[in-house]
Amino acid sequence: MSLQLAMIFRSRRVALLNTNFIFLDSENLLSNLRIARGVPIQRRFYFSDLRIDRSQDPNRTSDYFMKKFVITTIVWSVLTLVCTGESLVVPPGFEDMPGPRSIGAAAPSEFRFQWRYPQKWFPNERITITEFNFRRNSQTRNEIVTFSDVLLRFSTRQERGLDRIFRNNLGDDTQQVYLGDIQQPLPVDGSPRPFDIVVPLANPFEYNPASGDLLVDFAVRGGVDIPPFWDGANASMGAVEYFSWEADEDAVGAEVTGRIPINQFVYYYSSTEDGDFNSDGILDAADVDQLSAVISERTNDKPFDLTGDDRVDNLDRQAWVESEKFANTFFGDANLDGEFNSSDLIAVFKVGEYEDGIAGNSGWADGDWNGDGEFDTSDFVIAFKGEGFERGRRQAVAVPEPSGMCSTVFVFIACWLRRRRRFSR
Repeated sequence: MSLQLAMIFRSRRVALLNTNFIFLDSENLLSNLRIARGVPIQRRFYFSDLRIDRSQDPNRTSDYFMKKFVITTIVWSVLTLVCTGESLVVPPGFEDMPGPRSIGAAAPSEFRFQWRYPQKWFPNERITITEFNFRRNSQTRNEIVTFSDVLLRFSTRQERGLDRIFRNNLGDDTQQVYLGDIQQPLPVDGSPRPFDIVVPLANPFEYNPASGDLLVDFAVRGGVDIPPFWDGANASMGAVEYFSWEADEDAVGAEVTGRIPINQFVYYYSSTEDGDFNSDGILDAADVDQLSAVISERTNDKPFDLTGDDRVDNLDRQAWVESEKFANTFFGDANLDGEFNSSDLIAVFKVGEYEDGIAGNSGWADGDWNGDGEFDTSDFVIAFKGEGFERGRRQAVAVPEPSGMCSTVFVFIACWLRRRRRFSR
């Protein structure tokens, strides 16, 4: 019996990949463990052989199978609790209901699809996709279908729409994620049908929705033996599908079909331990503002848990600002150049959002250093409390000592602001 299990430990998270545990009738309880390629593995499970001499008392033979069953049950239960992979169905809204359309192609010809899935259908965070699954609709014949020589590629697309020439739609990050046959098993009753046409990605694809839509290039180069019928929906909300009877690199889309398959993506949240939440390659105000937003929402999103305590709170913001692993600076460093000095104060006052009466309009670069969306006196409190004003870069400061200059500057600013408000009335 073969059970599909998806498991990987990465950045204190566990996610679904395609791993096969095959239960044999030999003394090996679990063997033939295959870990999907291209994924960093930090921990693996190993199980000892359970050896019993079955040539003796028959009761011992029954004990063997009973022990095998009990251990298998325990192992499966533990792994089910541990594995916390995520999945989503696109288009949204078809998780528990069948779609109104069907997607298919005549057999035995080769064919090629390109689908563009809008970025808004995915989490607002960087993810790594490990499976791409289909389900059948009610027209499916009661037969096994084999898709031969399938080439599946993923890419990020920023331009709207699709070009009729398929190769023009593939971006710089195009990645081959699967190559081989895909088998569509016998149909299972139910409405909607389960996502049992499983395509485990040999090369998981890291996708950042902030960079654009997801393009899926699905080429069946060897054709199919029986016409497939997948569950589908109308291509709306920005989704686009092109179809071609050619599966080679020079394929040209014959038509925009107006349909799109209903798919299930299995994924895990990519590591954001570098603090670059928007994946633009730099640590800047946009990253700390995104962290502040998650803290305010109290969602405890795992990619933002920089301290590893399963919570996303002010300790994570403090780690992002002050830790050598991240920004390595001080609260108050508005321009994030590694120093808190007069240039930062000039910059935030130039923006002009200090106590402007507009709710939630300020970010880190505007003077909101405590993450509440406002630039007010409380931000100066947290900035000058850190004793980093005009002290250079943090790595040059071993243990900050109390600075009279910080207190003096803070008192001066507070008096100036109070006087300014009085005269502005």
